[in-house]
Amino acid sequence: AAKRLGKEVILLSYPGEPHHLRKEENQKDFLQRMKQYFDHYLKGKPVPDWMTNGIPYLKKKHKEKKNE
Repeated sequence: AAKRLGKEVILLSYPGEPHHLRKEENQKDFLQRMKQYFDHYLKGKPVPDWMTNGIPYLKKKHKEKKNE
C-alpha cells in the first residue's frame, strides 16, 4: 500500500529471526536504527548511511570487527 502511494519503505530483516526479535544483539541494532530513523525524520538529523546505502546487518557486523 505504501509503495502504491509513493511512500518510501524500509525493511529491516534479521536472518534466523522470527517476526519479533529474540537475539539481544538484533534487538539493540533494531532500536539503534529506529532511533536514527526518527532522529532523521523528526529532528532533521542527517540521514544514516544504512538508510541510503542499505548496509546489511551481517556486513555491518563484519565492518565493526575489522575496526576493532
